[in-house]
Amino acid sequence: MFVPRGVMTRSGRVSITEVRRGVYDFHIGVPWHGTVRVSLPLPRRRHDAVLHDVGGIWVPESPHYGVQRVWVSQLSSFTTWVTKAAEHLKGVLCLTWNRQAFIKCMVEHAIGYVDRRAANWIISHLPESCMGKMITAGLLAGGPLAVFETALNEPPCVGSASSSGWHYPTGPSDQAPTANSPVSSPGGAQTTGGTASQPTVPLPAGDYRVMNASGGIYWRSGPDWNTPEAVPGNGFYPATVIAVQCYQAGGADVPDTTDGMWEQATWVSGPGSGHGWINEHFINDGAALNQPSPGAPACSTSQSGGSSTPETAGGVTHTWTDYSSAGGTQGQSIQPGQTVNVTCRVQGFSVADGDAWWYQIASSPWDGTYYASADAFYNDGATSGSLSGTPLFDTSVPTCPVGTSPTAQTYSETAGGVAHTWTDYTDGGGVGGPSIQAGQTVQIACRVNGLQVADGNTWWYRIASSPWNGSFYASADAFYNDGATSGSLLGTPFVDPNIANC
Repeated sequence: MFVPRGVMTRSGRVSITEVRRGVYDFHIGVPWHGTVRVSLPLPRRRHDAVLHDVGGIWVPESPHYGVQRVWVSQLSSFTTWVTKAAEHLKGVLCLTWNRQAFIKCMVEHAIGYVDRRAANWIISHLPESCMGKMITAGLLAGGPLAVFETALNEPPCVGSASSSGWHYPTGPSDQAPTANSPVSSPGGAQTTGGTASQPTVPLPAGDYRVMNASGGIYWRSGPDWNTPEAVPGNGFYPATVIAVQCYQAGGADVPDTTDGMWEQATWVSGPGSGHGWINEHFINDGAALNQPSPGAPACSTSQSGGSSTPETAGGVTHTWTDYSSAGGTQGQSIQPGQTVNVTCRVQGFSVADGDAWWYQIASSPWDGTYYASADAFYNDGATSGSLSGTPLFDTSVPTCPVGTSPTAQTYSETAGGVAHTWTDYTDGGGVGGPSIQAGQTVQIACRVNGLQVADGNTWWYRIASSPWNGSFYASADAFYNDGATSGSLLGTPFVDPNIANC
């Protein structure tokens, strides 16, 4: 196995173990990212290929027979025993280089559900347009095989689904590593490998390719990992190109790295969309740990989101999650004479006097989720008196970033006991988030079927409130689901039917 420079986050052990005759387990004992090269001898070179066990399905990792060296982004068991594979391998063998035939093979083997590992393998081997379709469909964590089949027949995927087949990962170099040549990993540790050249396709100054983002990463609303903007498709992926605007030091809390440098960036090309904060760990710019992209300027206070503008209401001010229609979910009203911090302004619903400007309210309990018409504020520094003759909006308040979208409707639900939260609702696992306390009311984005809990309830809620921010789920079984906010959960519904499906 060849591990290129920078793939391992620190020095560690790499092992290859024969788990049974002709089947080898390849393993890297520390966190890693990107692609590594696996090489196996082919007993019958023209009739064999390197096979990979991905989620219980044996798949070819080369575009045709006879390829001995393959680049992969996942590691598990590998073999080359193609001629006798069906007799000896534990799992389904789908030896085909055609995507439609691959799905057909899975159907014939009665595989009804694609797990996360297999889903990521499928998506990473698709052309960019089709990959984007799959990601938008939310299939990164797996799903029913029928959904994958349907997505492959959508326009972004049609036309290539029955052509030459999968797109296979490539590595930085096919040159064999120099024996015992130490190469510095990002953390400064030494690991054994060869000096590998990076892709040479030039990009405009300030544009960079994304790395370390297997499966896709959401943009962040601030320079901190715990602020995901969890909107499907709103993020970046391994094939994404981004344009960097500025940098700012922030939270060193990204998994698998201690890098605390963050940058504001915008999607340029490839899968994904949108803009926001991205940690330097994901930017392939050659910068050292905790250093910004070359030539990037420091973010100003208004760019960084670190400041807000105080504005005082001249009357009772209603707040809403949807500024485009003065609708969605209604929040707590701002009282006359109350001063709140405003993040930015955006044009939306026109009120009676024609004012179409709305403020995003940063203060608690609105927390950037609710908007209020700028028409209800003095907008000139005044804190009392009549609103007559005051400006329609405060010109010192920055405009919200291009692409800011009204927040989707949410629903209030109260927990009847401590509710644990998780990133993976399918198995009640993944990363554990903060618990929701008994009697605590939170905003719910939507409901989805997942892990069945003890009493048979399979419904889970996606939690929209901070600090969960749409990235964590909780079993609906822990909530009253009928408008109650106290008392026993005995006899309450499994789920609130008013909540939209995810």
